[in-house]
Amino acid sequence: DGNSDCLTDELYGDFTDEKYNNLVNKRKFVRTRLQNQLYRNETDTLFVPIVFHNLYKVVNGIAIGSYCDFGFDDDEIVEGNDQDICNDRIARSLEVLNAQYAPIAIQFSLHSEYPEMVHATDLGFDGFYLDATGGTSTVPSPNGIKEYYNIPNVLNIYTHECLPSSTTSCNTSKSGFSTYPWSLDSNYPGVFLRHKALPGSSDKYPPAEGSGVGLLAHEIGHFFSLLHLNGIWFLQEGNTQRELVSGVDCDVLGDLICDTPGSPGYVPLNSDPESLESWYYSDNRECIYHGYGGHYNHESEILKIGGYNLSFDHSDLPDYNYCDLWGFEDYYGLNNNCDVFTNYDNMGDFYGTNNLPVECLNEDKSEYASECHIDNYIDLPFGNNFMQAGTTTLNSCSPRPIGHADYDDSINGFTTEQFANIRTSLELDYTACNIESACNTGFSIRKGIEPDMLIRSGE
Repeated sequence: DGNSDCLTDELYGDFTDEKYNNLVNKRKFVRTRLQNQLYRNETDTLFVPIVFHNLYKVVNGIAIGSYCDFGFDDDEIVEGNDQDICNDRIARSLEVLNAQYAPIAIQFSLHSEYPEMVHATDLGFDGFYLDATGGTSTVPSPNGIKEYYNIPNVLNIYTHECLPSSTTSCNTSKSGFSTYPWSLDSNYPGVFLRHKALPGSSDKYPPAEGSGVGLLAHEIGHFFSLLHLNGIWFLQEGNTQRELVSGVDCDVLGDLICDTPGSPGYVPLNSDPESLESWYYSDNRECIYHGYGGHYNHESEILKIGGYNLSFDHSDLPDYNYCDLWGFEDYYGLNNNCDVFTNYDNMGDFYGTNNLPVECLNEDKSEYASECHIDNYIDLPFGNNFMQAGTTTLNSCSPRPIGHADYDDSINGFTTEQFANIRTSLELDYTACNIESACNTGFSIRKGIEPDMLIRSGE
């Protein structure tokens, strides 16, 4: 979606009406369980076996692009492709990932038969498309690689120095992608990450524990049914619409999650001269949404949400008139705002102002829609959530990883409802296990998921 580092929606985001309705119903099921407090006493830990695959070439006996060599200059490499470096890095990635998923008692552990990183170097499957030995413009595809290297009943994680798009062998702007549960009727399950996107890469790439700390958790979130909390419904014609500021349609629009406040849909990081200042105030772990052209004064703590004359023009996206497609007229009569990202929704309400005291709303909302102390804003869009479209969280407010000097286990990258949907997907979409005494039913509720695609294990 646009400049997003996440390829998941491009490759696996298509919804049929049946799949969409099924997901809506499952979200409602989870929400009902939360409302009835049925998750309160769930303390049993679910263990997910995981295998890391190192995808690279070997040319004349020399490793080219191995994860074990990531970040090292040629003069730093003595013999190269040091397995211990790979193992240390995946151990660190698991440590970070398990801390991120600890609030819902899901833990990932290396498969007992594959305790080290697996080298995926077979000719013809050592890269994507033309980058692979003997590859063409159509093979090997990511799905072909997953099918070839798939280890049954585990979560397979593949890493490569550069990931493909749907049309190229290497797209340097993409950091990861994953299958969704509903895409497995025509795809093998699995997650792909660039080398630098794994948390364990921080020894040579510090952003892996900064803005990129949630990349692996993000893609696994997709694996367990989560959508981006912003973006996909606005960029491409035919996608699910953005939700209203009021949240009354949060169960059928947007990400279908109701404790993730709606947003304009696009974070203009790396594409706007003022970057964060055009969307969030971000400093010293604060991450305060103010919309396009808004303002936050950290001394007075006065927050101003950007008004209706302020928007973000992505130039070529969205490339359709969403007012016509969604069947409404722009609330402020600004027809030119029907193909740009605005601070307000279809009803003219401004994102971040839901349940805001009426005295905080400006009569003239052209420049600023509201002006009030930060404590009055109780429904601001998130900047530190792992499911941001664009994958990376905002650097200054990213949840720091375990072991970091600024680590705080109370700061999570997922909301309560997101967590509950992840756990429900693990239990219902992937119910098999490789420990006989801990098996559930051995079957998925989804028609397209075969027994060897199921991954649940437990103790």
